[in-house]
Amino acid sequence: MPISNALTALLDDTAKAVRTYEAEAKAALDRGDRDAHSKALQAKCELLEDLPAGIDALPAEETTPGLARARKAASSMSQRASQALSLNSLFYMANLLYPDDYEEGQPNELERLVAAIVETEES
Repeated sequence: MPISNALTALLDDTAKAVRTYEAEAKAALDRGDRDAHSKALQAKCELLEDLPAGIDALPAEETTPGLARARKAASSMSQRASQALSLNSLFYMANLLYPDDYEEGQPNELERLVAAIVETEES
């Protein structure tokens, strides 16, 4: 698998896992299970914390479109996820990847990154 495909797959899989953790957190909150809600949000943040390492584990290839952008974005997401965990802020964990003006159904920051990299690869 070429690195660009591997990079896109890694980011896409991570974005899907983020949405899964968020859905689990919401379901837990809806049923009043605060412990499960917290654990799902923590898992989301831990996944984002590890994203730079996942990108770094891909075979190095300087000419890969989007690799530098993905590394920079993943580093930012990882740092913010680490902050959310260190503050133990469920609000921050839940809203990580979403701008203040986010509306339900719009892509989050990671999903927009995937779309941009795919667009770069297709150019």
